[in-house]
Amino acid sequence: MIKSTNAKFHKSIVLYILGLLVLLNRFFILKEFNFQYTGTDDLVFWQAAVDYSQGIFHEPYFYGQDYNFALESILAVPLLLIGIPAFIALPLVSSFVGIFPFFVFAIALFRKGFTNDAFLFLLIPLAMPIEYDIITSVSRGFTSGLFFCSFLIFPLLSPTKIKSFIILGLAVSFGYIFNANSLILSFPICLYLLFKNYKSPYFYLLGLAATIPAFLILYFSKEFYVNHPEFLTHSMWGLDFKFARVVYGLSHLDDFFRYLTPVLWSGNWLVLLIILFLAIATLKKNWKKGVSLLLNLLFIVVLLGITKIHDDAGVIFLSSTRMFLAIPLLFGVALFWTKKDFIDENKLRLIIFTVGISVFLVKISSYETVIKEHTEETNYGAIAIKKIDDLKVECSEINEIATHYDVDLLVFIPNYRYNTPYMISYNLGCSIIEEQMASSVMSTYERRTWVFEKEKNTARKTVLLYNLNIDETKEYDKFIEYEFIKGKPNMVLVRNNDKTLFELSKVFDFRLMRSTY
Repeated sequence: MIKSTNAKFHKSIVLYILGLLVLLNRFFILKEFNFQYTGTDDLVFWQAAVDYSQGIFHEPYFYGQDYNFALESILAVPLLLIGIPAFIALPLVSSFVGIFPFFVFAIALFRKGFTNDAFLFLLIPLAMPIEYDIITSVSRGFTSGLFFCSFLIFPLLSPTKIKSFIILGLAVSFGYIFNANSLILSFPICLYLLFKNYKSPYFYLLGLAATIPAFLILYFSKEFYVNHPEFLTHSMWGLDFKFARVVYGLSHLDDFFRYLTPVLWSGNWLVLLIILFLAIATLKKNWKKGVSLLLNLLFIVVLLGITKIHDDAGVIFLSSTRMFLAIPLLFGVALFWTKKDFIDENKLRLIIFTVGISVFLVKISSYETVIKEHTEETNYGAIAIKKIDDLKVECSEINEIATHYDVDLLVFIPNYRYNTPYMISYNLGCSIIEEQMASSVMSTYERRTWVFEKEKNTARKTVLLYNLNIDETKEYDKFIEYEFIKGKPNMVLVRNNDKTLFELSKVFDFRLMRSTY
């Protein structure tokens, strides 16, 4: 009895140490990256969180588009309400969402006596490349679907129980509507439960009934944009399939599976082979599990033919990797299903613990180098990153200018020199960082429809056209009092104005439009 108690205690210690290392790893990522840098899409999540904390819900999805619910913004609301600023609250929540599934799987498995499998689920996030840690901790909704799929461990452990059918339907459906990348994890688990319960009417009735809430949310959210198309600046990519893309994907595996292999950080091309190997190993012991993994492998290959999967800017902040973030969790499920009787349990535990410590020590010495490599360039066209301290300084300078001239409206105008992502960072970031900031709007690609529509048709007394270049020798309108302010960037200050923003755009010849791309 004493020996059994000691063994359980020692196993608990290993679990706690591995869990602590996972949290420490995330702490260093937060400290070195997330609390230092933000991206233009992250700022939309900041804005949504601030709005939600005030009870304001403008539209269902990520502002300006018809997909991607802002789960992190919702979860950050309590932190904002107790005074934690958005640039701290959002990274904290996003980092938590990114590792939540691994902890849920590990704790549930440990409680059921699958100790080494629990350790493996904690080793996996610890042993992933630093780039994976960054991708799964930015506020972009990349892991929101996997957050809900965390609960699939319960039907996985009790595949024939009635309540498992309900949990399965809820987890899969909410995972899907929040981010369809969760299907890579949920699909094989669904198949396995189907093989186990195909004769049970309750499996179909309860499982399908449990999906109704999620799909009602999905339906009404989509209908919102059908009825209000003016809210769109960026529509969902087409999901058309082309076999040629599959061929391309199979010959460029690293483009899709970058940073997805634990320990073997440069072995991303091995992802499909690893899944195939684990599927065959499982098939010999349990055909239901093995076939589920094999069909999921085929599903992943088919996904390579879908247009959206190829939405890649070649950088970690916008890469196809985000479409396959469920693969590390899939590895965990496959390893759980694979019999490990070829090695002594104690030896396996020692290997897991040793690898965990070793990888953590390697990562500690690599954070600065890896982060520097990925932040040397900050503007990637469709998206940009910015140092939060730099953004604070620049927002303070903009606020000083606006205060000095008693500006009522700031209009941020993108051009070739200061493009859309730069202007977005000021338009959204400054209003959150600077409490007394003047109202602002983007001349193009303004994601906040309600702001754009209001300002377009409103005459503000003092308007600062930020980043507008004009011909100083030309008289644009003798009835408008304006001043050209040279600087970096150039600005035009309009005083005693009685024209709407739309009318000013015609006078000074700058684009004022909601663009859909």
